[in-house]
Amino acid sequence: MPRGDEVTFLAPILDHLVPVPGVSGIALGGSRARGNPRPESDWDLALYVDDRFRPDQVRAVAAAAGWSGHVAELGEWGPVMNGGAWLQIPGPDGEPRKVDLIWRELLTIDQLIGDADRGEFRVVRIPFAVAGMPTYVPVGELSFGRALHGDVPGPVPMSDALRTRGGTWWRENATFDLDYAAMLAARDEVGLAVGLLARVLAELAHARQCDAGIWVLNEKGLLADTGLDHLGAALRAGDVPLADVVAAVRTAIGVA
Repeated sequence: MPRGDEVTFLAPILDHLVPVPGVSGIALGGSRARGNPRPESDWDLALYVDDRFRPDQVRAVAAAAGWSGHVAELGEWGPVMNGGAWLQIPGPDGEPRKVDLIWRELLTIDQLIGDADRGEFRVVRIPFAVAGMPTYVPVGELSFGRALHGDVPGPVPMSDALRTRGGTWWRENATFDLDYAAMLAARDEVGLAVGLLARVLAELAHARQCDAGIWVLNEKGLLADTGLDHLGAALRAGDVPLADVVAAVRTAIGVA
């Protein structure tokens, strides 16, 4: 159950969501689960569901409770995000708060856990991720979320197979993208070169976290967490010659 100041806000929401058919468990995720939210941070709730679950039931709950927003179908947001809801839910003070629901199908979670254990994954392009989103993200969520109700799968450590293959795959892609960024920089295609270099840094950061066995759920703070923030700052400032940035990134990757 929620704790501390969360009770007055989350408990009524759980009262509405727990009875929805097919909802086996609910977990708090994101910065609020990790204990480092900003005042404006959303409330992220993962709904672990079985094959009885239908988003129409959540639409009915939202309408009855006076919540506004969009409720997506299963699979509407792609193979990693799946689907969910973007909602505005009034808090105890009457002011609306942003609450994101994410559908997590238990059968799919079991499959992704098996894939991650074998070191198997794909990276899917989504609008708000520079490097894309790896299919192991829902597995990583299990180590950061906090169960609020019912049957929520427990934490899964990153397997040695995924650490090895993930680190190699991300680093190889960073190297390929860096070579193309260098070519674009030499042609004075500055905008494209800078954009691709940003992806290179995100890919290298993913590689370093795989090496360390650390799950990456999104790219917020990723460069700082992996010692690459100074290179991101060089791109942002624009006062370092692009060729020098390319050379520094090449050194960070460890390629000649």
